[in-house]
Amino acid sequence: MRETQPVFFDQNVQAWHIFCYDDVARLLSDHATFSSDQNRFVPAEYRDSSPLSSSILRMDPPRHRQLRQLVSQAFTLRMVAQMESRIKEITSGLLDQVQALGEMDVIRDLAAPLPVTVIAELLGIPTEQREDFKQWSDAFNAIFRYA
Repeated sequence: MRETQPVFFDQNVQAWHIFCYDDVARLLSDHATFSSDQNRFVPAEYRDSSPLSSSILRMDPPRHRQLRQLVSQAFTLRMVAQMESRIKEITSGLLDQVQALGEMDVIRDLAAPLPVTVIAELLGIPTEQREDFKQWSDAFNAIFRYA
């Protein structure tokens, strides 16, 4: 694609695909031309007031940078190191759940629930709301899968 169609609009998913490093670097740094803020092009009376419309994923600098710095404080190497024993405990628990079956789907049974559980704990989400949190997280992420 880099040689034949370095910038390509995919009709199937209604999205642009960018294949060259320099183009991607410009796209990610030129916020005046390639804004993540979809609301800036929509008249105020038509703007979506859902949480998704005000997501950090749809913000341009400097606000995006400010919020990202706040969020990243929860995911420092030091914080993750402090959680190492708890992460091992969660991992063991997930493996224990499938051990009796004699088989497992690595994605479904470990790779997907592990980070969701760790993030939920970092955010202080009560255990009884973890399944809701996972469903919300999955629904939110599905929106961006083909956007």
